Amino acid sequence: MRRAIAVVVLGLLAVLLPACGNSGGKTNEATRAAGMVPKDALGYVSLSINPSDAQKSDIDGILAKFPKASQKTFDGLKDQGLTRAVKKLGLDYTTDVKPWLGPELSLAFLPNTPEPITVGLIKSDDDTKAKAALDKASKSPNFDAVYRIVNGYVVVVPKKNAATLDVISRQAQNSSTSLSEQAKFTSVVNQLSGDRLAMAWADGHALVQLAKAGIAQQLSKGKVHLNLSSIPDVGSAALDVHAVSSGAVLSGLVETPGTTGGGDFKLTNDLPGDTLGALTMFNLGGTFDSVLSGILQGSPEASKAIATAQQATGLDIRKDILSWMRGEAVIAVGPPTTGTTPDFALQINPTDRAAAQGAITKITSLLEQRLGIKLDQRPAPGGGTMYVFPAAIRQGIQPAMALLSDRFILASSPDYLTALAKGSGGFDSSSAFKDTLGSSKSGSQFQMVLQLSSIRNYVEGLLTGANKTRYEQDVKPWIDHLSAAGLRVYKDGKYTRFESKATVN
Repeated sequence: MRRAIAVVVLGLLAVLLPACGNSGGKTNEATRAAGMVPKDALGYVSLSINPSDAQKSDIDGILAKFPKASQKTFDGLKDQGLTRAVKKLGLDYTTDVKPWLGPELSLAFLPNTPEPITVGLIKSDDDTKAKAALDKASKSPNFDAVYRIVNGYVVVVPKKNAATLDVISRQAQNSSTSLSEQAKFTSVVNQLSGDRLAMAWADGHALVQLAKAGIAQQLSKGKVHLNLSSIPDVGSAALDVHAVSSGAVLSGLVETPGTTGGGDFKLTNDLPGDTLGALTMFNLGGTFDSVLSGILQGSPEASKAIATAQQATGLDIRKDILSWMRGEAVIAVGPPTTGTTPDFALQINPTDRAAAQGAITKITSLLEQRLGIKLDQRPAPGGGTMYVFPAAIRQGIQPAMALLSDRFILASSPDYLTALAKGSGGFDSSSAFKDTLGSSKSGSQFQMVLQLSSIRNYVEGLLTGANKTRYEQDVKPWIDHLSAAGLRVYKDGKYTRFESKATVN
């Protein structure tokens, strides 16, 4: 039964996430299944299988834009997914489950060794009918579980963890000490969107400690030792999924006291308005340096290998490369200038310009001495020198790099490098950016924006013959209305927040 409950949850998530306003009243988790979950839970997931009319309306509008969708309404899609899920238990959804199924389906994960205990909690609107259905399901070979109806919820656990039913029953009699009343839960969950389709919560601190112990145990078997202290500790985390008329929204937050980072996305905002996609992060060099430091401290073999490589190339990865990559870094993809390959580039705001110039000098010397490639030197826009491969590697790709007054650029072609160097801007005011992230936010640590409609048009232009036919029949109806996608992570006091949105047109 644990497997069946997991199937139901995952099935619903598969239904909700792609379909996913934020209108209506605040969800009160204290009056739901969380009020029966012990306070030492590691994680909790709750799905609203009968959400507000506003959520249903938004989802129905989105589904209507996909001609191949087998169901055109939220209720139809929900019924279809649950029909398939409970069929594995020998149940008929319409006659055995739907008459008693309430508005909430939840999973709680309780601490246990060697693995957490999964508890399913299903709201019942008719306990008698619920018992009849579960008794029928218990005859299925797939029903490796035990259940009990507690306070209007069907509580299901694996047979080997049958004693957990007593734990839940006792907890249900004293909701004041439940997970829903703990500050570690309410402090983040109460900041989620009020009218939601799904929410999830996790005890980040406990999970990080478990992860460190598990990694250390696995590494010790191979006699590998890594310094795991660089893995940052976090507090509670929560996220929600909700629908808006234009698409799906997933947002959340995690307690990250003491962490810093982020800044102004100047290089990103300067990208051309027709940019297909951009991924931006801060302190790329510092992040990789921390990972590399942990590897070097814990693995003599890796340390020796890196030392050998550095001696052979004359490049010190940490000093020559990572040391000046502490500012904004953006990977950008633009429409193809020549041929069929999109332009792409890495731009970095160097925090140590002298070190960046030294790295360029070493790289150009290395290419010439080791590989016999002498880069052409041309004037760079705004001053400086552009170093360009002597010939195209393939049509549309002739790598070029330059260190300008405010940025280092490594581009797929000198033409794209020139276009980026001019900083014409427009990306932050493009429809893809505005429809997903709204406006630029200072202090962001990570950001990604994809112009899905333009990317789709580009891919379609490459298809021919049978591949094009199959695409138009089987794929295009599902992605034709996808417009854009965006993700942003930013620091807000003691929290790190994230927001992600996919839009349809």
